[in-house]
Amino acid sequence: MRKLIFILIVLLLTMPAFADISPSAFQKYNGDWFSNATGSGKAVGLLWMRSVELQIEAGGELGPGKVWYVDSNVSNAGDGSSWTNATATLQEVVVLSLADGGANRFDKVWVAPGHNEALTSADDVDITVAGLFVEGLGTGSDRPRFDFDATAGEFVIGAASVYIKNLTFLPGINIVTHAIDVENAGDWAIIESCEFLDGEAAATDEFVDAIQVGTTATDVSVIGCRYFSTGTGTNTFLDLTAATIARASIVGCEIYGAFAEAGIYGGAAVPTNVLVAYNTSTNTTSGELGIEFAGNATGWLIGNKVSTDAIATSFDPGRLGDGGGNIWDDFDTYDTSGVEWARPETGVNTLNATTITAIQAGLTGQRFFGDATTNAVTTTVISANLSGFTNDYFNTDWSLVCILDATGPGTAPEGEIRDITDYVSSTGTFTVAAFTAALTDNDRIWVVRNELIDVYFASTVLESSNDVWYCDDGGTNGDGKTWATAKTTLTAAEALVSAGDTIFVGANHNENLTTGGDTINVAGVKIIGMGEGDARPLFDMDVDSDELTLDASGITLRNLRFRPGATALTAGVRVEDAGIGCVIDNCAFVDGEAAGTDEWVDAISVDTLASNLTVKNCTFYNTGAPGAFINLDEATIANATITGNKFFGACTEAPIWGAAAIPTNLSIKNN
Repeated sequence: MRKLIFILIVLLLTMPAFADISPSAFQKYNGDWFSNATGSGKAVGLLWMRSVELQIEAGGELGPGKVWYVDSNVSNAGDGSSWTNATATLQEVVVLSLADGGANRFDKVWVAPGHNEALTSADDVDITVAGLFVEGLGTGSDRPRFDFDATAGEFVIGAASVYIKNLTFLPGINIVTHAIDVENAGDWAIIESCEFLDGEAAATDEFVDAIQVGTTATDVSVIGCRYFSTGTGTNTFLDLTAATIARASIVGCEIYGAFAEAGIYGGAAVPTNVLVAYNTSTNTTSGELGIEFAGNATGWLIGNKVSTDAIATSFDPGRLGDGGGNIWDDFDTYDTSGVEWARPETGVNTLNATTITAIQAGLTGQRFFGDATTNAVTTTVISANLSGFTNDYFNTDWSLVCILDATGPGTAPEGEIRDITDYVSSTGTFTVAAFTAALTDNDRIWVVRNELIDVYFASTVLESSNDVWYCDDGGTNGDGKTWATAKTTLTAAEALVSAGDTIFVGANHNENLTTGGDTINVAGVKIIGMGEGDARPLFDMDVDSDELTLDASGITLRNLRFRPGATALTAGVRVEDAGIGCVIDNCAFVDGEAAGTDEWVDAISVDTLASNLTVKNCTFYNTGAPGAFINLDEATIANATITGNKFFGACTEAPIWGAAAIPTNLSIKNN
């Protein structure tokens, strides 16, 4: 039948009798489509339009359901079966489709360009047909428009799998409650390429919430929509404040308004597995947010751009993950470049002389030299010529060394190395573990990556007042001052040290800690292993009491390996109460000597008062049944930082374990 109609059309269009038919005969999409054609010309036009409809249907674009037509400009409203019999309102088609068994048949509704409806009451449009696809035709101002001329007017999605596309919505009165209400039954609703226009009376007419999603509506998608309002009574573009919304997706929307809440708003509710991606949201209300969720909301923020009056009021992500590319800009200063929201607002974002100096220094490698200024606090070092790198730039894996004391050689804290725990870009202020004396004017300092410190230390700091000692099982067990005369055991090397000294342990050094292990009880001592990977020094522990104990403040273990040689050894490294501010960095706790049976109960055990411990960049691998990698179950452990570590094992507790104790001010990240 379709082929026959198509052939008839071709014949009619090629007959000379119809050659005078003007294209204008087919221009208007209303009840008088072909009023400019008469007789056979009008018949040709009707056949032509029907052929287009048949071709669309034959192409399979519309799915298995029926096709319906809506046009408020039709002369005589019909049954919605064609453009000439279009219904005057969308709700009429909803009723017809429902009565015809359209639920889950995936009927398609075409809404004509220029269509216009006034919504004045609740449920004026209430799409209760599951799977209904409603699409507006036309572009720009020719798209179908729904006018809200009373605050109660509603466009409701009340069934599952409803899809609406290319419709526009216009508030025509102050504080319209909402434009679209996705009710609880509206699972899998899709709202795509729709536009929410500025009020009929700009600055006074607005939607309080453009789109509201019901409590249990899951898997709702809002895609490629636009919202623009200059009204002052708006709360939000998208309201997700209902309690248990799950798996909503808001992608590619453009949002602008003076929102009392936020452009995309989760409120105090806890939506879960939300995707908020590649949206722009401008909120011109001072102190209010662009995108806001509650503390336990989950999902992802990816590639969103927000403009508000301050970065502090840009994003409130709850627990949504930062997938990158989330940018903030100040809507009052459009001539500035946006700022990565998850990065600090100050510092390298502003290119100035200080920043340029920092960049230039950075080009020389992973170490920087500067001069200190007088500061009475031993835990703070200030160097103006090391400012401008961005806040917290040196917080992880960097150390600060006093390489020269300006008052004279050998004066403390010359030669001392301290881990950096905080950095303020604007002033060049470093927070470190305490030096034995405060730095003063013109003391020369050096900031260096931890993995490079053993490479540079010998050539840079040997002239300092603190001594350097050597430990190597290939040494002669002499005075310990050179590799050739290195002490052959760590215990022997430790007997030589004073506060702040450094012990280098040779690559491939292998030592059994026996007869009760080894205790380091001199403050500020650093034990640094040479070599990489399996060439790092290895300490074996074959008896339960053979532990390495840290019993003084500021001790650092770096680039060492530890191995259990028996079953259920109590601990590998024990940090005693006096071990305040100790650092265990880039150490490996390797599989047992007898794999599968030898293990520690705790690789690292921490006593009650050992505050300010840092364990970073370590690895833990055990095929036995260890208890934990690090045990924090003492009662009042405070200020521990555990970052950048990797764990593998069948731990009977947990790799990081606090048990029933209450450690405070912990920083546990990137493990």
